Amino acid sequence: TTVEKMSRAERARQFMPFAALRGFESLIEEQERIYTPRRELSEEIGATAAKMTPLGVYVASPAILTERITCFLAEGLTFGECHPDEDENLLTVKLPLKDAVGLVLDGSLEDGKTLFALQKVYLLKHPL
Repeated sequence: TTVEKMSRAERARQFMPFAALRGFESLIEEQERIYTPRRELSEEIGATAAKMTPLGVYVASPAILTERITCFLAEGLTFGECHPDEDENLLTVKLPLKDAVGLVLDGSLEDGKTLFALQKVYLLKHPL
């Protein structure tokens, strides 16, 4: 048997009497906004971050998709063991920011959310 992971919000919805409380839904959403990025960082690359800075929302194709990806800059990383989902095939590569941006500029990177995040981080670290 396979057990599907439920988000914190989905687990909370099991207890519907709490849903009647004023502000309950927004509280759950706020908790997810805070904890989900840290959980994903831990699961996918086995890291914890001393600081997480929101970079903004990336929407790949707003005309046809509703998916919104919130990107973060994670700093002060400590690495441990990663726990990716079974369907995730991840390769973690550590590069200086300058080298990563070089991959953006030479066309080696094609993933839109990665391009968005790297360019935003570079501009934050090197203002115009």
